Amino acid sequence: MSIYLAKYRPLGSTPDGQRAATRFNLPPYVDGSCRREPDFECEFPSISALCRGELFAPYLREEDEVVYITTKDFYGKDFRHWRIVARLKVLKRLKSHPDAAAWYQAKIGKVPSNCMVPSNPPLPLSHTLRSASNCAPGCGATAATLNQWNDRYQERADQIPVFLVCETVWNELTAPVILTDAVAFRILGSWERIRSRLPITINPEELQAIEAIALRAANQP
Repeated sequence: MSIYLAKYRPLGSTPDGQRAATRFNLPPYVDGSCRREPDFECEFPSISALCRGELFAPYLREEDEVVYITTKDFYGKDFRHWRIVARLKVLKRLKSHPDAAAWYQAKIGKVPSNCMVPSNPPLPLSHTLRSASNCAPGCGATAATLNQWNDRYQERADQIPVFLVCETVWNELTAPVILTDAVAFRILGSWERIRSRLPITINPEELQAIEAIALRAANQP
């Protein structure tokens, strides 16, 4: 079993996303794209290759775990920081998005946002961290329309179809705990690891330290 620490950009990281969270009563720390990646909101959260392509999802195996933190930003504070959001465990590794859709339909009657099948359209721009008048960060950086953004994801799903069904060990999508530079350095031991844009492997002791911060905050009155 491997344990990973991965970053993602949440809905509330842009003014458009903040408005979407308020208008549609969405948790501000879900993923902000038109295909939630990962999809924390699903009963069985899902990870695919839509965002990082061949750099992450293909390496995941059943029983692996992933701790998700946000990218570094202000998130309503006057200093930049990360937020510790979720810990997922991989339950099933499926070969394709259609296989995943069949599994989810049989299990819970619906498919997660990042499952690329014809019956599952992308979320509207109004539910993402961008509006129709500005650029989509990350995977859709040059996409001018929702269709173009979605087409980029479809290309990625066709090229790298692996799909991971997960269970939630814990998450906090509304007000996750802050992770500061000092605490991150104390746990991870190097700026290279802390600043990595790609997921990094962490050991059980590092997982325990991160989890202790997240759960201690969650249990505070």
